[in-house]
Amino acid sequence: MNRPLVALDLETAGTDPSTDHIMEVAAVKFEGRRIIDTFQHLVNPYCSVSYRIRVLTGIKQAEVDAAPSFAS
Repeated sequence: MNRPLVALDLETAGTDPSTDHIMEVAAVKFEGRRIIDTFQHLVNPYCSVSYRIRVLTGIKQAEVDAAPSFAS
């Protein structure tokens, strides 16, 4: 019997960990191949999202600017 597991995905505003912060948190709870639940939330990184990351993720600067802080 499989037990439920959770996979996390964090998207950041760029590739430099000293200046680019988390802008999206997502999770999938699953058991075997069955998805039990999902979660996705944008976070304001309080920095510019690089062009490369905007193209890669499809997340727009205005979307994260309007999102709550990570602490929220």
